[in-house]
Amino acid sequence: MLAQAEHDVDACAILLTTSKRLAKAVAAQIEKQLEALPTAAIARKAITRNRRDRPDRAPLDEAIDISNRFRTGASEH
Repeated sequence: MLAQAEHDVDACAILLTTSKRLAKAVAAQIEKQLEALPTAAIARKAITRNRRDRPDRAPLDEAIDISNRFRTGASEH
């Protein structure tokens, strides 16, 4: 996610998960890695600007739908 986010403040680095535990672990790891990332200012801004958290647990079908919409929108990866 940081490899994508460090390119541009408008970059969109996405993690879709139905696991609150995984989402929290990824967020903690991103914060940890930002401490040593030379492009942290850009990456932090991109992640903060484009972050969408859902406190409730989204159903898997909804995550798949969101993923499919990004895939057809000419995502880079």
